[in-house]
Amino acid sequence: MNKQLLNWKNIDIVLLDLDGTLLDLNFDNYFWGYYLPKEYSKFFSISEDLANSFIRDSLAEKAGTLDWYDIDYWSDRFNLDLVKMKERISARISARPNAKEFLNTTSKSGKKLILVTNAHRKTLDIKMRQVNLSKWFDAIVVSHELKAAKESDMFWKKLHSMYHFDIKRTVLIDDNEDVLTTAENHGIANLITIIRPDSQQPKRINCKFTAINNFSEIMP
Repeated sequence: MNKQLLNWKNIDIVLLDLDGTLLDLNFDNYFWGYYLPKEYSKFFSISEDLANSFIRDSLAEKAGTLDWYDIDYWSDRFNLDLVKMKERISARISARPNAKEFLNTTSKSGKKLILVTNAHRKTLDIKMRQVNLSKWFDAIVVSHELKAAKESDMFWKKLHSMYHFDIKRTVLIDDNEDVLTTAENHGIANLITIIRPDSQQPKRINCKFTAINNFSEIMP
C-alpha cells in the first residue's frame, strides 16, 4: 500500500488496535502458546503436551468473545495468577516497526488518535509500562469497559455513540480480520490490516483487507 491509497486529506479519526498492530504479537503468542503451558505443567505436575492441549482447547471455546481477552477470567479458569506471569516476561513486549514514528507523525498532523483494544486493562497497563504509547492517544477504549468485544457490532455502536465520528472519514488499522469485517459492516470506510502481526511468524497471504508490513507505508 502507498500513501495515495490512504488519502489523509479525507481522514479525521485514526482507530488503532494494540496487539499485532502497534505491538508485536509475538509476546502474546509466546505467553499463551509456550510460557503458560510450561508453567501450568510444572505447577500441576502434568506433561507439557497435556497442559498445552488443555489451554489451547479452553481458549478455543471462548474465541471471539470478551472472556477470551479477560485475564481475570483465565486466572480463575487456570488457577494461576496470569497478571504476575505476564509481568515476569514483560521485557519481551515490543513495538512493531515504525509504530512510534507513525503515532508521532499522525498526531502532529492533527488527526485524532483513538486506541481501540480488546486487551484487558490489567494487560494494557503491563504493556504500556514496557512500551509507552499512551501519550499519543486522544482516547483509549478498552472493550471490557464497553462490555462488548470488537468482534461484536455492539462495540462499534457504543464507540460511535461515545465519539460521534464520521465513519467515512475514519480509518481502522487492526490485525484481526474478524474485527475489520464487523467494522466494515458498521460502515467504517477505511480498513487496513497487518501482513505480519507476529514478527516470528510467516507473512499472511490472501488478506481480505488492504495490508501493510510497516507503518512507513502509510505515514501521513
